[in-house]
Amino acid sequence: MDDFKKLTEQLMKIYSNAESVNDLGLDNYFDENISLIGTGKHELFTNLHEFLESFEFDVKRRGKIRIEVQNLHQEEERLDDDHVLAHGTVDFIGLFKDDSICFKMETRFTIIYKWTNGKWLVQHLHQSTPDLEQMDGEEFPVTLGKQVEKTRQALHALGTAYYHISRLNLKTKKIELVKRSRKGDLNIKDNTADWDPQFKIIESIIAEPFVQKYIDFFDIQTMAARLHNKESMSSEFKKKNGSWFLSMVVPQSYDKNGNVTSVLFANRDVTDEKLRELKQEEELREAKLKAECANKAKSSFLYNMSHDIRTPMNAIIGYAELASRHLQETDKLGRYLEKIQICGKELLSMLGNVLDFARIENNKVEMEYIVSNVHECLENCVIMSQQQAESKNQTLSLTEQIMYPYVYMDAPHLSEVCLNIISNAIKYTNTGGTISCNVLQESCEKEDWCNMIITITDNGIGMSSEQIAHLFQTETPSESHTHSSIALNNVQQRIQYHYGSAYGITVQSTLGKNTIVVIQIPY
Repeated sequence: MDDFKKLTEQLMKIYSNAESVNDLGLDNYFDENISLIGTGKHELFTNLHEFLESFEFDVKRRGKIRIEVQNLHQEEERLDDDHVLAHGTVDFIGLFKDDSICFKMETRFTIIYKWTNGKWLVQHLHQSTPDLEQMDGEEFPVTLGKQVEKTRQALHALGTAYYHISRLNLKTKKIELVKRSRKGDLNIKDNTADWDPQFKIIESIIAEPFVQKYIDFFDIQTMAARLHNKESMSSEFKKKNGSWFLSMVVPQSYDKNGNVTSVLFANRDVTDEKLRELKQEEELREAKLKAECANKAKSSFLYNMSHDIRTPMNAIIGYAELASRHLQETDKLGRYLEKIQICGKELLSMLGNVLDFARIENNKVEMEYIVSNVHECLENCVIMSQQQAESKNQTLSLTEQIMYPYVYMDAPHLSEVCLNIISNAIKYTNTGGTISCNVLQESCEKEDWCNMIITITDNGIGMSSEQIAHLFQTETPSESHTHSSIALNNVQQRIQYHYGSAYGITVQSTLGKNTIVVIQIPY
């Protein structure tokens, strides 16, 4: 019998690697009246022409993806002298330019070969990809494109900080290596392996107090349920050699019922951060001995703040009383109401900052790490501030030098900080002034990390060195001319708590000239 498996393999390679419809050469393999059935309900073609029209769309949607044909298994049966039935399975592996895996399609197929004009041609082809989440009426390339884009975003985000990334199929229990750095990983040797024995290898290097925690975290039986309606989950573990790592699990594909069927899990070295955390815990235990001093400082803060609040409150009461005496005098009444409004806004601003301070001090604010678009985050801050700038005829601009558009970051709190700084820049810049925002990503010494530097510059009234010093003091907030000092100081503390003293917020200013605020965070 002819080598039909080789014939099928040639057909699959031409099909998967075609850069255009014109260079396919499928007339050497397909009968003109071929019938072809795909995964989607509408993917039913009754001749070669219909198929080529659809395939042209398929080729365009591939973009920069290279496809490899792997693990072809086929059996044949001769139906008669002129017809042979071939059926089996084949894997289509999608690869990015750097050979990292973006998808794996486990495809089933049935082919009927017909002896025509001295050669075997495909008379009928039926293929299906049961593991891909394809909606009714949706063309397969659309489904593939969505999966590729989702994987691309996740890999770009994780790849900036995580030294080991693998894909785990929760149904087949197969684990595939996506990325491994030159740093020591978790002893995963093969690119593809069964999860259960591999899990035992990983488990063997975990320090004893964390073994059960690791077993529970990577329990495949419960993982899909724990990831339901979540973008990710993570946990920290200690290795027997004393180092620490963070494992993050990110859903990648779902079945028709919305259950997670495969995940990406990534590991990041957090030894430095953990050692800082342990050191800080020790410092906190020592600080407990100074509780009386801390209570006195808090009492002083509350006294000063209550004094500040009392001032605008008394003014509001006084102006309200005066207004009630001049209800018929429109001009005076208008002036008193305007003063009440000014005092009310000032009071609201002070209360907002105090509440934010209390919220953060009591650990009510948590870091909210999600895959975020850096451009959108900063652009939204500019958009929300644009009207305020235009009211003073100011120019507000945004420039970017971004290497990784998608990163795991605490976008809500970063936006809050940037918005606060931009708002103050507008407030303390004269009419017709300029405020510029620049975001820069640059490589850093730590492998697979980058530094994100956000610089906000204005040509406003500036600050003295004494005023800058007050921005990062919590002991006497009433002495500061900008109530945003409370928020800035809290953000500074949280950044340095997580990443060290090399990161955080710096302020440079010259009276009557400009102010430059720089936020530096690693991702």
